[in-house]
Amino acid sequence: MSKRIRAFLKRVGLELTIEAGLEVARGFLIERLKDLTADDLYEAITKGTQSIDVSSEKDRRFGQKLARRFKRLHNRAADYFTASLYLNWLKEDRPDLASLIINMGEPAKKWLEEDATKVRKFLWPEKVD
Repeated sequence: MSKRIRAFLKRVGLELTIEAGLEVARGFLIERLKDLTADDLYEAITKGTQSIDVSSEKDRRFGQKLARRFKRLHNRAADYFTASLYLNWLKEDRPDLASLIINMGEPAKKWLEEDATKVRKFLWPEKVD
């Protein structure tokens, strides 16, 4: 097999690994937010409460279990998890929450950045400075 083909396969494998890690994170986040209403999110934004801070102990344990089980996938995906990606997931899976964040403007954008940082630290503790 030529070097070009091996390099191509390695790059494709890395991209698939990153995508799989992000999908694990997405599933965790969307599942955690399934019972959150737009009113709940509005209150969290205005009070500065991050979503990870109000997660149940069960959700926390599950997230930590995911992080351990899929460590290699997660670590490769960590650098790609951003507030913008988080918002895109919400647009697809929870358009009600995404709409609220977009319509609230700067305070909600700041909240989303902080929430994404906290979620990132929770799911990828070894990857965050």
